Amino acid sequence: MQLNRTSLEAWIEKTEKRVNAKKPTIAATTASDSLLQLEDVLLLLNISRSTLYRKIKAGEVEDAHLEHPKRWRKSYIDSLIGEEARN
Repeated sequence: MQLNRTSLEAWIEKTEKRVNAKKPTIAATTASDSLLQLEDVLLLLNISRSTLYRKIKAGEVEDAHLEHPKRWRKSYIDSLIGEEARN
């Protein structure tokens, strides 16, 4: 199979659309006690899933407010972000 520039660019564009469609988005909300999903928490804290669970096990981060699916209060995550900014 031969790839020319046009077919390669078309493949890249198609792939980027699929990847971008799967990226989690942080829901824009003004409520400070809204619940965030795991993907949103990871994006806000800029950490990996394994790092989050390691911090939970070490007691640095509280476990999820609700289970199945895991959810954290936005106000709590905001307070963690504030603590990291001060350090």
